[in-house]
Amino acid sequence: PEPEVAPMVDNFSDVHAADPIPGEFILEPYEVIELGLSIFVDQGERYRKSYSVYTDHAIGRPMQRLFVLTDRRVYLLSYKASEMNDALEATPSPSSLTESRPHAEFRLHAYVHFSDIDCICVGIDYQVFAIECTHKKFSMSYSDHESKNLYIECGSIELTKQLLSCVKQAMIELIGEAPSIFTDGTPSSITLKRFVSNELEITNAPIRHHSLIYWLEYAGTTSELDALEGYLTFREVKHKNWIKPYGEWKYAYFVLKGCMLYQFVDSTCKFAEQKWNLRDFIETVGEVELRNDEQHVFQLTSYEGSTGFQFSCSNMETMRTWIQNINISLSTSNSTPDAVPCSLTISSEWILFAHEGANCAIDGFMRLLKKIDISKITNVTSVHTESVNVVVIEHQSNSTDWIVVRTLSELRRLETTFNIKCGLPVTDSVDEMHFGRDKSNILYKQCAKMHDFW
Repeated sequence: PEPEVAPMVDNFSDVHAADPIPGEFILEPYEVIELGLSIFVDQGERYRKSYSVYTDHAIGRPMQRLFVLTDRRVYLLSYKASEMNDALEATPSPSSLTESRPHAEFRLHAYVHFSDIDCICVGIDYQVFAIECTHKKFSMSYSDHESKNLYIECGSIELTKQLLSCVKQAMIELIGEAPSIFTDGTPSSITLKRFVSNELEITNAPIRHHSLIYWLEYAGTTSELDALEGYLTFREVKHKNWIKPYGEWKYAYFVLKGCMLYQFVDSTCKFAEQKWNLRDFIETVGEVELRNDEQHVFQLTSYEGSTGFQFSCSNMETMRTWIQNINISLSTSNSTPDAVPCSLTISSEWILFAHEGANCAIDGFMRLLKKIDISKITNVTSVHTESVNVVVIEHQSNSTDWIVVRTLSELRRLETTFNIKCGLPVTDSVDEMHFGRDKSNILYKQCAKMHDFW
């Protein structure tokens, strides 16, 4: 039997509505005036609070929205700034609210009067909540169906709690009673528990952690690929030197490791005479045919096209191996995987990345993206920069999964889950004890270059 829907037990006792938190969105006075003139239903309706929230993140197509609370209703809005912003509405990545602010024109997506709210159902770990209305229907972005629930995604426990605390207070002031808010046995929590149990083939599989995230999956990095090495004949190419475009052929021992190419005197590799970062220097690699010269030759050409190197191999197979490995190094180092908006769920022994179906609210369909055996994880590193909050999971295969959460508090919550519930120690890259270590320092620098997906 399904668990009964249980009322919220903490009653938001730890929430103070006056405390500013990540996700609270402060409107300018002229924007509040614009809301009153063009959006609010009733004349004299008073603006109270606004928050940056999302819809459709869990299905992989997040849309950033403005959750506006007045003394009578809740509104779900977005900025309508230009034709370009209209186009952004249709993209799977969220458009920034702040980028389109100067125009202060709003688009109304939904609104609900307090008296129409039957109850509010909160998902596991307060990542999402649904405002349920028996006598009102809401359109679903990527479905032909309508729903009696207005789904709001926050991606933050503290944001959801504060937002609902403000809704509760506003409803008490208007209609004299608080809304019914349920946190256990709600439709979204039942759907998630069914999905996890089915995927793990375990009855009533425990859920230790749930979060809305952006996920990046990296294969084994180029620095960890097996090195290719051997003796090659080589010469420098200078296309702009009409008198002597080619240098003299020389003989040396070369090692390709990741995106780095090293030149040594011999196979002892005691001292590198030269080294090149192919990522920064080389644009193309390909076979070249020379007349009355060396055979089985490939050429590396610089970005400017004015310089490069030619390498002669002992046979065709060796040449093709070098070309293939250099191409892999260049393509891997130059490409960054797309950040996938999805949900993260941690059970007893597994981590699951998943998408909801477009009709998940109706049919409960969820799709597994990846499943990770916790016992195969070799290292967990936490990175907090000014723009992103990331947990990097390393595996025995040298691949990594990057989990980008919305707020610092969500990062700390995920750290606690890995550390205490999963028994995996977490290295904090910004901690003074670890900041100087090569691996965590590199991760920190990589994360510092990432933009804020949220």
